Amino acid sequence: MCAANGVQPPQAYLLPNSSPAAVERLTLLSRIFDPASEAALERTGVTRGWNCWEVGAGQGGLARWLKARVGAEGSVLATDLDPSITDVRSGIEVRRHDVTQDPAPGNGFDLVHTRLLLCHLPGRELVVDQLIGALKPGGWLVVEDFDGVSMPPDRRYGPHETPLATHAALQALFRRRGVEGRTGRWLPAMMRARGMSEIHAEGRVFMALERSVYAHFHRLTVDQVKDDLMKARLLTEADYAASMTALENDFLAPTPLLWSVIGRRPAAAADSKGIRP
Repeated sequence: MCAANGVQPPQAYLLPNSSPAAVERLTLLSRIFDPASEAALERTGVTRGWNCWEVGAGQGGLARWLKARVGAEGSVLATDLDPSITDVRSGIEVRRHDVTQDPAPGNGFDLVHTRLLLCHLPGRELVVDQLIGALKPGGWLVVEDFDGVSMPPDRRYGPHETPLATHAALQALFRRRGVEGRTGRWLPAMMRARGMSEIHAEGRVFMALERSVYAHFHRLTVDQVKDDLMKARLLTEADYAASMTALENDFLAPTPLLWSVIGRRPAAAADSKGIRP
């Protein structure tokens, strides 16, 4: 992260697309959160002829959803730091792009969307500026990210809620690597500070149970970084085994809160009031 913010420089991304578990993990992530993302995108009125940029496209599922909405008259650009697993249909342009280093691939988008990207990035506020600058006047920005801090399992509210050692270890490792677990909570204020209009923010959270899609997603996430957790002495084999047993037999916990935040770039006459290009 930026030294000015007192955060250590970023290290390699902990959950790369090149990992053997990445495809299955991202598939589960889509099953869990695509309904929230699609609802947020629908609120913008996305329709035929729109020009869209999907940032951090992953497997490309939301890029395909957007292409179905904009039709042949519209366009969808899907970018990712590693687009090797981005599976898209014809008519969608796929590009490798590092949003922290590379200039925006245009500045006339009707819609820019990203999900669960900003929390991992150094200089995330500068990235928000870039995404806004890529919009045409009147264009929409939809940013979705976690607040994974505000709703931990708490047995005061239910004796079966299950704090996992693996969950605490993941949070500690992510903090060490500069991941900000409250990014979603800050998004509305980020957009307001940049002069965005028609801001709308809502969150999705649910209680996950043993052997659920979310339980499997958590297992895959832990397995993808297990070596890092062990090397950092944040997790023991005994704690790992206990957590995996709980996920299969007796687990109840709220998922991270996913904030879906929408804002609109004002018309050109209002740009001088705070939106940075």
